[in-house]
Amino acid sequence: ALTLQDELQCQYTGGTVLHGFLGERIYSIEACKSLVKKIAENFHLPYFTITPTFSICPVHGYIPGEHEFCPYDHSNEELEMFGLETYIEKGE
Repeated sequence: ALTLQDELQCQYTGGTVLHGFLGERIYSIEACKSLVKKIAENFHLPYFTITPTFSICPVHGYIPGEHEFCPYDHSNEELEMFGLETYIEKGE
């Protein structure tokens, strides 16, 4: 994606950004710095972002990766606390 977008996005003076959606959180700040440095040194993109893919569960909060449903079990009390009256079982 970087190679494909590099020439195109450099033709514009603003309003363009390449979003790099990662599959999960980068736990190492050094790894993130290294990725940013490599992109900045090897491409001419005016703006780019690095964003981890994540999901939010009202009970468990931040969950790494993309999940249609929370992968963790929920008690009826937890669901009621967040105003969720029904819970669709995984796979239904």
